[in-house]
Amino acid sequence: MDQIKIIQKGSSRRNKSRMEIPCICFFTCFLVIFCLCGLFSAKSEGKENPAFPEAKPVVPEAKRMVLDILVPTKMLKNTAVLKSMMRVPRALFVPRDLRSFAYQDFALPIGESQTISPPFVVAYMTEQLDPRPTDKILEIGTGSGYQAAVLSPLVSEVYTIEIVRSLGLRADSLLKKMKYENVHCRVGDGYLGWPEAAPFDKIIVTCSPESVPKPLIDQLKEGGKILIPIGDRYQQYFYMITKKGSELVKETLIPAFFVPMTGKAEEERKKQPDPKNPELVGGNFEEHQEIRVWASGEKGDPVKVSSENESAGEKEDSEILAAESGKTQLVPNGWYYTRNVSVEQEPSAPEGNFVLVFDNLRIAEEHAQKEMEEERLRNQEKMLERGQSYLPRRTSFSQMSAGQKYHELTSHALQAFALDGLLVRKLNISCWIRGMDIVPYGHRQTMPVLTLTFFDKDRNSLGESIIVAVPAKDFGWKYFERKEIPVPRKAREGSIRIGVLDGVGQIAFDDIRLGKYGKKSSDKKPKKEVRKNSKEPSKEPSADTQGEDAKDHSESSSKDK
Repeated sequence: MDQIKIIQKGSSRRNKSRMEIPCICFFTCFLVIFCLCGLFSAKSEGKENPAFPEAKPVVPEAKRMVLDILVPTKMLKNTAVLKSMMRVPRALFVPRDLRSFAYQDFALPIGESQTISPPFVVAYMTEQLDPRPTDKILEIGTGSGYQAAVLSPLVSEVYTIEIVRSLGLRADSLLKKMKYENVHCRVGDGYLGWPEAAPFDKIIVTCSPESVPKPLIDQLKEGGKILIPIGDRYQQYFYMITKKGSELVKETLIPAFFVPMTGKAEEERKKQPDPKNPELVGGNFEEHQEIRVWASGEKGDPVKVSSENESAGEKEDSEILAAESGKTQLVPNGWYYTRNVSVEQEPSAPEGNFVLVFDNLRIAEEHAQKEMEEERLRNQEKMLERGQSYLPRRTSFSQMSAGQKYHELTSHALQAFALDGLLVRKLNISCWIRGMDIVPYGHRQTMPVLTLTFFDKDRNSLGESIIVAVPAKDFGWKYFERKEIPVPRKAREGSIRIGVLDGVGQIAFDDIRLGKYGKKSSDKKPKKEVRKNSKEPSKEPSADTQGEDAKDHSESSSKDK
């Protein structure tokens, strides 16, 4: 029996080993297939998100632009977007003769009457689009390719269309050379979209039509979004449009100013600008709307930044990039690129019931207080023994650069208008201004508060003129007027900039009027009576490009793409 048992046991082992062979082969094959699937899955994931922002090297100038210029706006808080902008060399996307201005926050001409948008506009639009690694994006208006380059590491695929052939081919060549492999370029009319690649998760439009082109709506996925500047030629707003079945849910964002969408969209434009009769819109600030000024985050919550795979410097930058809680404010219709500005109701307004107030005084005072506190802490540390547990903690204000502090003080608003220097030789500008605690920068005795810039047909700046400068003191409502302002013959567009320019303080504006010299106006005088000693045109200092306080601010004049 024992022998039989032994034989049976051995037979069992042989049968078991025979069964193990196919099992091992099966599991080996399964393991190989699993690994291959993982490999293809990794490649697929790489295709969906080919290059997370950290994959490309940081460009020092771009990083400084983000930290010194974009972060102080306090309107950007998506750290992935800002990190992506740190890794795109904007200088390569602008003409060689303008590369010294590449990392400043204003638009630059790129030829064919087109411009590259200011970095803030690119960052704001990208953040509003809320890019996800699996998104397939359609961009209308390639331009130089800069916006597509910023989007590239944040999404799966970018399809971008440019109607100007020379610009489209140049951008395609540059993007390929820089290995943005998930960006696909096409020369064509963006109004028609890209039907073969549809549907798209999101569409971003970097030029302005009068209304949303229907082909773009048709090519959008259910639940997809379109970010687009819509409006008249010189008065536009960003709109976020969400497709929900047969309905389009529209959300109004901030004012904007972009070049028009040419081609079929421009042919269908019903309201055309009148370059013979330049004028401003919303100069009395009675028309306004409430907008949210924080760009993203549910209920304005700060973005949580992961510390994984981040060096000390990267982690520190991420903490700086995280924004504060969100809020809303009133902004005036017709004015764009507003910073540290608010529409406020005021019974003593020279015209109507509302005025526009620019105020960077509070920010300057906060800076001064923080500097005093940090100086106190430094002195206290010197008096305490090293290593004591109750040493006060340094605040983060000392980490801010001079550039960050300066750009936090930016307080202005802009508006562009149609103008033809061959038809309009001179302009008149008038306004009411009130000032408080005005401190000009440097050794100035006056501070510029209203400037005028002209642009040629290619949107090159013809220089900025200081039209109104106010004294360094407090004053009530005063009426300022400048007559016969010369217009360059090459001018084909104008832009007015108002605010606390090159200084600190609080400035309020009302009833700003601009018009062709000699044009009759039946409603020139302010409707409301103000203090008697303020009715006459002010004799306070003002300057043009020939004056002592004037300087060429052409590099700081900004107009969106």
